[in-house]
Amino acid sequence: MAEWPLSLPTLPLRDGYEEELAETRLRTSMDAGPAKMRGRFSAGMDTISLAFHMTKAQVAILESFYKNTLGGGALPFDYVHPRTLEQRSFRFVSAPKWSEIAPDLWGAVLQVEFLGSAEALTFIDMDFGVSGNSGYLIFLEDI
Repeated sequence: MAEWPLSLPTLPLRDGYEEELAETRLRTSMDAGPAKMRGRFSAGMDTISLAFHMTKAQVAILESFYKNTLGGGALPFDYVHPRTLEQRSFRFVSAPKWSEIAPDLWGAVLQVEFLGSAEALTFIDMDFGVSGNSGYLIFLEDI
């Protein structure tokens, strides 16, 4: 698996860093009364927004990493999670964006999702509404 290039910054700026938990519930509107909610699956893909200051050369490295190494962002990559400091697998949600702040200083914004490691996601069986042996099991390492 590809790894985050060593020549790029590893810790993002505080300003622009944001984590969003995945929605793992299923909400169903009723004809009358409050909507019903239940768990849809036990884990999901959390989204993280990252902002970095980079040189012009680092922006070129990021562009090449995204386009060439990751096949236009289709492939996952290993990166140290900024909050937990654990090596994890991520993939891009959207193409990276950058803009010039000053001569040879660029602001880059990335939106990535956390793929996890060999953790299993147990999907709730849609026919019986229970999880466990009757549910479906998918390993993120196979994605």
